[in-house]
Amino acid sequence: MAKRNIIFGWPLLGVTFALVAIGLLNLYSAVYFWGEDGSAALFWSQLIWTVIGSVLMLMVVFFDYRYFYRFAYVFFVVIVLLLALSILLGDQVRGTHGWLKLGPFSMQPAEFAKLAYILVAARFFANNPNPDGYSLSALWRPALLMAIPFSLIILQGDMGSSLFLLCIFISMSLFAGVKKKTIVICAILATVTAVGVYNFGLKDYQRDRILNFVHPEQDIRGSGYHLMQSKIAVGSGAIFGK
Repeated sequence: MAKRNIIFGWPLLGVTFALVAIGLLNLYSAVYFWGEDGSAALFWSQLIWTVIGSVLMLMVVFFDYRYFYRFAYVFFVVIVLLLALSILLGDQVRGTHGWLKLGPFSMQPAEFAKLAYILVAARFFANNPNPDGYSLSALWRPALLMAIPFSLIILQGDMGSSLFLLCIFISMSLFAGVKKKTIVICAILATVTAVGVYNFGLKDYQRDRILNFVHPEQDIRGSGYHLMQSKIAVGSGAIFGK
């Protein structure tokens, strides 16, 4: 029986754990600086979920990837149905209708939608290789698969998760390879769409967030306060931070 050559991306694993470690360090620094009752529980909760996620990751490594390929569309359809169900029956949490209660547990299908789309998009690019690069017309299927959960998440009111799906589609398409003409056309369409969404699709508080990110100095004591304080802390923290 022939041995299989297993190629593992150790550098990618190292970068991933480095980012997780930096995130945990920042969270630890923040919650213990607050000194409020219960704030330390945020760090320990995140640490526990990090350990659970790492264990699940190791389990997936030894799992035959062909199962993910085989059931990618089944998983995608289930998640789409859960997204639709959460709009009708989901609880509102922080202004979004994206949470489903399953007994004592709650779940947010939008988080699983990211993984489901990665699987179906990966299956599409694996089945339809194009060494010369994909044209705009050749990307209609992964774009449609992205648009379905994207629209449902928008209806839930979760702008952040929907934009994350869009970023996944763009990044996977670029890694798969697209023609230069396609990139130019998509850049023009994205610019026009962004202007239209900013002027007519966003709510007032969403536009304020963008303006405060670009020009926090316009309202130092109000909506731009936290961003300006962050800049001051980073700028005056020297090597070891503040």
